Amino acid sequence: SLVLLFDVDFVDGDGDLAGGGLETFIDDRATSLGVISLVPVFIQNDLPATATDGTLEIVLELSLTDETLPPSGTEFEMAIRVVDEAQHVSNEPSVNLEITYD
Repeated sequence: SLVLLFDVDFVDGDGDLAGGGLETFIDDRATSLGVISLVPVFIQNDLPATATDGTLEIVLELSLTDETLPPSGTEFEMAIRVVDEAQHVSNEPSVNLEITYD
């Protein structure tokens, strides 16, 4: 598996982000992770459910098999989007990554 660690800063004026979800994208395509509930993310980050700003430390684990293992040197863009309980959609911060093997 491939483990990715992200710190995502947020501002949510109505304080209902914890009731929403997180979506992940690789090269503009939704990943198989689907929508991830933010309730456990807020709990793991010791943030109250009504927090209007803060930083979320997010751990994503992508499962790879021999058939889906990309070759060393493969580059991809990883993006994250959150949707709060009122269905307000965030921007999509992204990062370009390259897979390398020892």
